Amino acid sequence: MNAEVVLPRATVALGENIKIGIGPENIRKSPKHLSIYSKEVAAAAAIRYFEKKADVIIFSEGHTAGEDYPSGAEAMATYAQDFYKKYCNQSGIPEEHIILEEKSKDTSTQAENLKEIARDRFELESVIAASFHTRRTKGIFDAFNSGVNHFLKAEDYLGQISRRHSRLMKKQTSVYNYKLWAERFKEFGLNSARYILLDPGQKRLRFLTHKSRS
Repeated sequence: MNAEVVLPRATVALGENIKIGIGPENIRKSPKHLSIYSKEVAAAAAIRYFEKKADVIIFSEGHTAGEDYPSGAEAMATYAQDFYKKYCNQSGIPEEHIILEEKSKDTSTQAENLKEIARDRFELESVIAASFHTRRTKGIFDAFNSGVNHFLKAEDYLGQISRRHSRLMKKQTSVYNYKLWAERFKEFGLNSARYILLDPGQKRLRFLTHKSRS
């Protein structure tokens, strides 16, 4: 009788660098080369790892600031390490427990690339994204039959750290309040397009996304 193979559990930190009002120039000027949304996602992934709900973290985002700058995945990994040491009071996440997916420029390509990375290597335990992006993320990943167990909102995890940290994150995101509403409206439109265009994985939108971010 063959024993069941248990794969390491991976949580995916989905980069959120390029958003309405946040372009490559903004990311280049940021000391961490990250938007507030990507910082939230990276921090939430560190918490997920600290809670031992994941064995590895896969950071996913391409070179949103330009090829001469760190990829979104690399910048998130660095931020997560700093966060893990400071707020989880740990020495750091072992490098072998960190994987970078640095080629994607859109959610559809992320879903496709991550499915390949995980094949026969990891169980995709969870995908963490910004709250406004979670619903469409789930729809796209499900369209690729990626086998993700949970789709999580970064903000929900950050609220678990402390009231002070929760207030800090709310204060930071409130600066982008009108942009948040714009993002929610955009996500609603893009999610609706998945059904209208009969394109659940949004492969048809890749060309436009890649063109706008090149």
